[in-house]
Amino acid sequence: KVSFTEMAKIRKEVAVSKVPYVINHIEDSIEDGEKIIVFAHHREVCDAIYNQFKDKAVILTGSTKNEDRQKAVDRFQSDPEIKVFVGSLHAAGTGITLTASSRVLFAELDWTPAIMQQAEDRAHRIGQEDNVLIQYLVLEGSLDSKIANDIANKLAVIEKALDKGGKGIEERIEKAKKDAAEFIDGFASKGVGRKKIEKESSEFTKAQIEEVHSKLRALASVCDYASELDGSGFNKIDAGIGHS
Repeated sequence: KVSFTEMAKIRKEVAVSKVPYVINHIEDSIEDGEKIIVFAHHREVCDAIYNQFKDKAVILTGSTKNEDRQKAVDRFQSDPEIKVFVGSLHAAGTGITLTASSRVLFAELDWTPAIMQQAEDRAHRIGQEDNVLIQYLVLEGSLDSKIANDIANKLAVIEKALDKGGKGIEERIEKAKKDAAEFIDGFASKGVGRKKIEKESSEFTKAQIEEVHSKLRALASVCDYASELDGSGFNKIDAGIGHS
């Protein structure tokens, strides 16, 4: 407990010390006429960045009122005068679309790769016309660099676990979709009732249980955390199965 408390304190100190450099980087970006999406973890960091660019920025953090969340997104998406979107990783990292910019800057990192990837995906949405540039500002020799290395190592492990047989990501996704479709055809589309499925599942062998689990993993592997039915990822399959 003491170690985690101390680490959290250091993490915040590192983040706050980086703010002037983050601001300089943002200024360079918007001088080129580009909009930029900036993610951070600590509220103090988000506020400091937003206050620097207040007239041409919007902010979305955990303390943003529900009615103001979409307003911030809409202003960034449609107002040419708004150049900077400042969002906290957890509050703004999912469920919104930020395709008005093709630049994503991480002022802070998160220990969990999936949280970073979800945040990146805010710019990788339908309507994005440019290649998206993702940048991480890391303070060399600090806890920051340890987090960055840990993320890289975790991603390598995840990729190795997913990449069985050396197959490419597109091939794996297509196979997962096919597997999931076969699973749906085998149950849902035949009108098998819930009670019958419950009765049959109570008699499943270990091999059958593993087969069901493999289909669930197939579904999970194509999940894109989308908030809309966009014809891809988990939502398309989920709509076919039903949330139950």
